[in-house]
Amino acid sequence: MRFYHQKKRWKRVYSVSLNSMVRDFDGYETEMIQTLLDERGIDPDTWLDFKSYYQSRPPKERKAIRKLLSNGDRGNGNGNGHKLSGHSWRLIKRFRTEFKEKAAV
Repeated sequence: MRFYHQKKRWKRVYSVSLNSMVRDFDGYETEMIQTLLDERGIDPDTWLDFKSYYQSRPPKERKAIRKLLSNGDRGNGNGNGHKLSGHSWRLIKRFRTEFKEKAAV
């Protein structure tokens, strides 16, 4: 019984080639691999905007961001850095929201 159950289950498993053609809503065809984002790539324009924005921020805000980045565990106190205070989190949140607003313009 287990053999037939597993055999039936494996019939549902299939693979898709990334070189297969897919059609979008407009009717254009493209390879599936072209639709995937490259998460490792960095947009140079966005990086330069972020860097200049970061350098224009107050020193306390930059210090809080560096502290967040130096903690391997995102600032919860279990890693190699110190636990971030509530004030540091507020500074980081302000930095993120203001950068998003600036980037959207």
